[in-house]
Amino acid sequence: MKKKTAEKKSPMGKKCATRKMAFKVARESKGVVRKRLAKVKEDDPSLPLPKFVERVNEIAERYLAPGPPRDARVTSEFSERTVRHYQAKEIIDPPEKEGKEARYRYRHILQAVLTRVMLADGFRVPLIREMLAGKTDAEYEEFLEMGPFAAKKMASEQAGGCGPGELSSTWVRLMVAPGIEIHVERGVRPPGTPEEAMELQEKLSLALRGEFQRRRARRRRHSVEE
Repeated sequence: MKKKTAEKKSPMGKKCATRKMAFKVARESKGVVRKRLAKVKEDDPSLPLPKFVERVNEIAERYLAPGPPRDARVTSEFSERTVRHYQAKEIIDPPEKEGKEARYRYRHILQAVLTRVMLADGFRVPLIREMLAGKTDAEYEEFLEMGPFAAKKMASEQAGGCGPGELSSTWVRLMVAPGIEIHVERGVRPPGTPEEAMELQEKLSLALRGEFQRRRARRRRHSVEE
């Protein structure tokens, strides 16, 4: 009696199978967390800070992209200190009070989860604050479903469309001369010493000088060709 030999999968076949399995696990994971969020919304919990932090980390884990965060300064999990920090930054709403105790509800969970996911994807605090400000719970849920970069694009379009993926109030536009302006991000740290200021001026001067040299070279080439 002949024994059946097992068919060997090619490396490409194994890779495709692994990828399909990863997508399946991701879909199931998102499905589980959607149901959990729906249950949290229905119950509208009133959580003390330690329990709130635990719930946020549990839910955010399902929405984070695989691998290390884009920004190395982002910690793997939120802590009580982290929550207080982003409250001070006006990204997470202040907690409600039950007597002297702080309590966190469904809206706070959405804000904290979105903040953690956006930070891991490299978003800066000023942009996160602007994207989340004044939004409804339904809009927060939509942001979670579409992912940070799609949410960023939609928020930009809602703000009037000021370039690919940037919100107008995130940048200050400085007119230097006719046809020349500088864009400065609102959250950027100004030079702390005269030396740093001189270094920045030199960089700006070099950037403008290089651009003008390239333009003069193009004009010379065009005049020769003509």
